[in-house]
Amino acid sequence: MVATFRNQDASPKESFVYHAAGLGGRGGSSYIDSVILRDRDTDEPWTSASDGALEERRFYCQNWRADVVAVTRSDGAPWEFVRYSAYGEPTVYPLADVNRDGTVNLDDLTAFGMGTTTGDFAATPDGEPDIDFDGDIGSSADIALFMDSYDANTGQSGKGRMSSAEMGNRKGYAGYEWDQVIGMSHVRHRVYWAEIGRWKRRDPLGYVDGMSVYEYVVSRPVSRVDSFGLFSEIEIIDNWNLRSGDTASIAAGRAQPGGGGACGGDALNVDPNADPCTESSRLAKLADKWCGTAAVLQTDCNTECRAAHSEGMNGPCGRWSRPGETPQQYCKACRSVKPSALPTCNNAAAADACCSQAQTGQLTSGLRCGKNTIPNPMKGPSPGNIKMIVN
Repeated sequence: MVATFRNQDASPKESFVYHAAGLGGRGGSSYIDSVILRDRDTDEPWTSASDGALEERRFYCQNWRADVVAVTRSDGAPWEFVRYSAYGEPTVYPLADVNRDGTVNLDDLTAFGMGTTTGDFAATPDGEPDIDFDGDIGSSADIALFMDSYDANTGQSGKGRMSSAEMGNRKGYAGYEWDQVIGMSHVRHRVYWAEIGRWKRRDPLGYVDGMSVYEYVVSRPVSRVDSFGLFSEIEIIDNWNLRSGDTASIAAGRAQPGGGGACGGDALNVDPNADPCTESSRLAKLADKWCGTAAVLQTDCNTECRAAHSEGMNGPCGRWSRPGETPQQYCKACRSVKPSALPTCNNAAAADACCSQAQTGQLTSGLRCGKNTIPNPMKGPSPGNIKMIVN
């Protein structure tokens, strides 16, 4: 969403600016839902036509997953903060909620007046407030900001809400479009229900992400997103590791056919200056290559994992398995403590990340090409791309 119009009005009531790096602001070098700011008409009621001027500007602050975690005014002063559960249930903390209990009430007014604020606003050990983070503790600007927020949000709970009424923000978890009426997020092809961590309807592509067609990002919400509502597309943490070279799997040659660094030196990012149809074809071949490699390595990883589980204290992980602990659980815990203990599994994870990156690039290029080619996320050599017409 780049703008909101009322019926046939010529001027928008609000407009958004996204990163959209590459191709003169129309590219895919940045995440599709990385938003910078919102401009809004505040002179006229929401139900009236815009006067053509967007008087209010608010900036968005997003974390590694593109969750909108804070909104600031045009002068940089904060206005509200948002926190999420792992699967995206929001809780908004307006500026006046200085004790961070989720509700703006008399307790906040008392805490602010007595200088016993907590958390973000505790600028000094005894809690004296610095609401606007300018270093001037308890200034007139702090008081004005607090009172504006207090008057607008008194008595309101932030649980299950994305934004305060005055702000009216709808950009939230992973940058998705939040609908306060139904308490869910619109994610292009589907609606996401954060309360239960599931989609509201079946995956249009079928069983591409496993046997559950309602499951959200194969139950890996911390490291993956699904900005199209079709399949989990970005292994955020693994891709960061691949780019930075922080893991032992980067140096392991088997995970990188041909050598040459992360992903064997293959260019898996979309070239914004290349023909999108050519890029889609190129990345489809690389996706088949890396998904096939990941499938082979995963088989070897399973063998390595079972062996380590059986060897226990005498094996590479250096501990016995716990009662009821499966080989997969054992190896997951082992890799978190000893990243280099299971090199084949590290290689499999690295190849899987290369697979995901190539598939994401193929999807982006395919949509721009006009073929609307959705990559096949199934591991192993692809028998052919899945075609889907995107309106």
